[in-house]
Amino acid sequence: MGKFISENLKRKFSEFPVPRTLKKQKQFLSKN
Repeated sequence: MGKFISENLKRKFSEFPVPRTLKKQKQFLSKN
């Protein structure tokens, strides 16, 4: 489930510039 969510987030992130807060969330998700 986590992998599926992170894949969707990566797709969304690649569509627009990511604020630093979202980048931190992405890093946090990739660790888990």
